[in-house]
Amino acid sequence: RHKRVTPPLFPDGQVERPETEGGVTSPAAPSPERWRPSPLPALANESHSALIDRRRSLTVGSSEEEDRAYTVTLPPALLSSS
Repeated sequence: RHKRVTPPLFPDGQVERPETEGGVTSPAAPSPERWRPSPLPALANESHSALIDRRRSLTVGSSEEEDRAYTVTLPPALLSSS
């Protein structure tokens, strides 16, 4: 264990550095698993964006209505956040 502390201080640390990276790989593995759940919620957000895009294309002629729709959706969102 002491050797691991000394390598960084000495130039030889470069040789032991690979070992440290290997150790980081183990803890890093669990991290990816945590990131997997994140992508799932992100996809849900993308779905909402897709729906909004579709609505946009449908209401391309009436841009004023689009603004109104956005204004109505904004207040509730702010209340939910706070």
